[in-house]
Amino acid sequence: MTRIRTAIIALVLGSLWTFAILPGCRTVATPTFPSTFTPVPSATNTFSPTITPTPVNTSTPTGTPTQTSTRTPSPTPTNTGTATATSTPGSPTDTPTITDTPTITSTPTTTPTSTPTNTPGAATNTPTQCAPASVQTTYTFESSIDCWHADAAATIIQSIGLSSTQAHDGTHSLGVSINNSSAVSQNPQIEVTFASPQNMTNAVISMWVYVDGTLKTLPDWTTAVQPFAQDPWTGNWIGLGPTVPVNSWYNVAVTLTSGSTTITQFGLQLTTVGPGAAGNVYIDGVTINVAPAPTATFTPTATPIQTWDFETGAAQGWVTAGGNVPGTTFSIAGPGWNSSSYCFDMTAPFTAQGQGAGIAQSFGSPLNLTGGGIRCYMWLDSGISDGYPGGQIAPSDGTNTYWGYWGNLTPGTWNALDCPASSWSGVNAASITQIVIQAAMGGTGTTFATGHIKIDQIEAY
Repeated sequence: MTRIRTAIIALVLGSLWTFAILPGCRTVATPTFPSTFTPVPSATNTFSPTITPTPVNTSTPTGTPTQTSTRTPSPTPTNTGTATATSTPGSPTDTPTITDTPTITSTPTTTPTSTPTNTPGAATNTPTQCAPASVQTTYTFESSIDCWHADAAATIIQSIGLSSTQAHDGTHSLGVSINNSSAVSQNPQIEVTFASPQNMTNAVISMWVYVDGTLKTLPDWTTAVQPFAQDPWTGNWIGLGPTVPVNSWYNVAVTLTSGSTTITQFGLQLTTVGPGAAGNVYIDGVTINVAPAPTATFTPTATPIQTWDFETGAAQGWVTAGGNVPGTTFSIAGPGWNSSSYCFDMTAPFTAQGQGAGIAQSFGSPLNLTGGGIRCYMWLDSGISDGYPGGQIAPSDGTNTYWGYWGNLTPGTWNALDCPASSWSGVNAASITQIVIQAAMGGTGTTFATGHIKIDQIEAY
């Protein structure tokens, strides 16, 4: 009986041992199961307690930094905490890793994209230079600066853009901020540069200019405005002084020559802006008339209404003009033009850019020069300037004076000057009450000297 009980107990214990061993057969495949989820951080917490001896799971924690590094570094803290803490072993295919991937991708994409976009956006507010392919006949500056820009050498120009502070036509003008913080005078210029040379034969470039009084720190006729065109150079130097006041609008113009077939740029130059001068210049109502000037206007054979040849040995009503360089003297002497006996002869001690010397005459009975003009001959001694001096003829109707004419002077010879009435912007040619004729040093040159300016054979026609 005892043996029977022993056998039964042995049989029961053997069965229990067999059932205890059967689950252990499944543990052989366990190391491979979690390896299929190695990229998922959640497998670490789920399977670590069951498979403690298995080394495969020791690599699981590295899944978190591995995923983070393959995405951009910006969003790492946000996505790491969300994906690993809430995942369960029963839903590995639904792991948050898939859901979070777009977030990780989009965030860094936005970051690098926005940075370069903002940088060029700010740069477009600084000078943007363009080059027109043809001549534009009007510039109103109501909505665009139309390719006007500061010259590369104009370092004292601080900014350029549309301004409503001053306007001659409409509500806006082109505003130019200038600050000469240097210890020497500067000649800044604002211009339009063409994409290719333009034929501007006989064109008249006219514009309204307003100069702040704070930019005129030097004596009268020293600082000047000069409308110009380049290649070949043609400019009209107009000194700031009693005739051309500051803090008000004034019309200036320049007439190009028949040789102006390859113009590369045009604009406005300020000459001899003194050290420490700061202020604004405004430009408005720019027009370019590219039509050829009427032949009859410029014909030298037009019959003069009045002539002053000084052959009587007298000044014939002409006096030295206001604004002459200090120390200028005059006489009626010879020889004059074409070996004549007399001319109006001035001696002027030039010492700097912007200086001028000339003569003027006023008329009690206005001259009607409609369809005509004013012409004369001018001489300038060699050595007076190593720059580019010019001759000016300025008619006035008592209200407005036209300073738009400039003729380059060749020193040491007689130069013919001819200012046609068709170019007198803003001046009534039928009622001329004064004429000024002068030689000006302009905004170029570094060496100056005392010399003679001779004027002869003046004709109003």
